Amino acid sequence: MTVRLAFDSSTPRASVALLQDDQVLAETRLQSVGGRHNDHLLAQAEALLACCGYAARDIDELVVVQGPGSFTGLRVGLATVQGLALSLKRPIRAVDSLRALAFQHGPCERPLCALIDARKQEVYAALYYWRPGQPLSYVTPRVLPPAQLAYQLPEDVLLLGDAARFYGEALATAGGRQCFAGLACGGPTAAAAALLVHAQPDDFALLTAACLRALYVRASDAERARQPR
Repeated sequence: MTVRLAFDSSTPRASVALLQDDQVLAETRLQSVGGRHNDHLLAQAEALLACCGYAARDIDELVVVQGPGSFTGLRVGLATVQGLALSLKRPIRAVDSLRALAFQHGPCERPLCALIDARKQEVYAALYYWRPGQPLSYVTPRVLPPAQLAYQLPEDVLLLGDAARFYGEALATAGGRQCFAGLACGGPTAAAAALLVHAQPDDFALLTAACLRALYVRASDAERARQPR
């Protein structure tokens, strides 16, 4: 039996979940303007543990969505998990937000394109095909304009995520051809990330707090400003 406390702050709708193996004991979600989750994640984690009758010492592993997504949200989420890992002396498993979103949808005969709004009229995107028990990456996470992505998608693809709703028209009409056969909205969740870890533990190494890194995919505005022109 493995008890996991999971966090996702890759989008403005952050979530925290407590799981025992593949059973979701409790999950909470919060909306935070601008992706600034601050101390809310830790407070929600403490509330979940208390609600389910668990203590922090009962946690075996921590799970965190490492990106891509909101730069600020990811920094806050990873810092929260690093602090917990150090204080509790527990390992961390880091999960790609787009893969968690594809897993969250469930088995599908069509290819799945997971999308997260990257702002600046761009999306984070990755393409997956379902194989027994898990979505396998076909096109790794990248950031690009929706119209450019449309030309790279198979015609029967199913678009996933809130960004599919925001940019669905551009994706469907770019180049004058239909690019998707369906639409499923939503975002990655902490529970989905932990369930993916439970289903495929060998895919997610046990990390120390010092080894945890965000998956940003693109450089921040500050990093781009420092680049030579």
